[in-house]
Amino acid sequence: MKTRSILFFLCLPLLGYSQSDSTNVDSSKVYQKMIGKLDTSALVKFNALHSPPQFKGGMQGFAAYLKGSLVYPDKAKRNGTSGKVLLSFVVESDGSISNVVVEKGIGDGCDEAAVKAIQNSPAWIPGVMNGRPVRVKYNIPLSFGAKK
Repeated sequence: MKTRSILFFLCLPLLGYSQSDSTNVDSSKVYQKMIGKLDTSALVKFNALHSPPQFKGGMQGFAAYLKGSLVYPDKAKRNGTSGKVLLSFVVESDGSISNVVVEKGIGDGCDEAAVKAIQNSPAWIPGVMNGRPVRVKYNIPLSFGAKK
């Protein structure tokens, strides 16, 4: 009896997740919209890597690159738009950047400026797993705002 009650309480949280929504939503279309055009085949989980991808010159080099290439758009300046644009992208096994996606934007041209800066980035040092370079999805926030 004690075992059954323990199992019941362990399974209770799962009941909330197993409930289906009453709306007529095609889950495959929702999932396709969530992943967009990102080819998830052959992506490696970040925590399974021997060596994660990195910008040549490390984070200081990346910060210097962004300082020179990330442009605060005029429209954003006029409207006082500030905040963080969250991007995801894939560092390919050859170090090139692909699949740049705005996960959370702030508008007024900041999203486009962030994508352009990442797309024009020089090649990175790819992630390594089992002695081989691999594709790795990377997430990064880029901040926009007026300097004080």
